[in-house]
Amino acid sequence: MADNILSDFGIDILEEEIDDVIFQTNEFLCDATFTGSQGPFWWILQMCMALAALFSIIVAANMAYKMMV
Repeated sequence: MADNILSDFGIDILEEEIDDVIFQTNEFLCDATFTGSQGPFWWILQMCMALAALFSIIVAANMAYKMMV
């Protein structure tokens, strides 16, 4: 039934084409020339740590401001 609905709207995407797009995207994201030798998850970890540090600085500045006022 879903195939009929998709063909009614003119969408003729095959599962193989969808898989090709997904695999090409994964190859691009995991390519060492794009992400470096550690891979993409290393940069996700780095950004999480940087955002946590920024958040702690903002909280500390807010506490210091409240103590001064």
